[in-house]
Amino acid sequence: MPLRILFLYPSDNLTFNAGVASLAALARQEGHEVRLLQSHQEDFALLDDLLERFRPHLAAVSSVTLQFP
Repeated sequence: MPLRILFLYPSDNLTFNAGVASLAALARQEGHEVRLLQSHQEDFALLDDLLERFRPHLAAVSSVTLQFP
């Protein structure tokens, strides 16, 4: 059964995260429906809208210590 997977990467400067992109690509290759949200931490309205429309079975979040002072 294909899953709807949402990958979340909060970023204050929109840097590319190869790890998150690779996982999203692999999941898509395996037949899952994938969305990747890379946004600023304050974009709660955007996240709320995406969760309501996409209704993911799984949400994967990636962050690093320097992103959260």
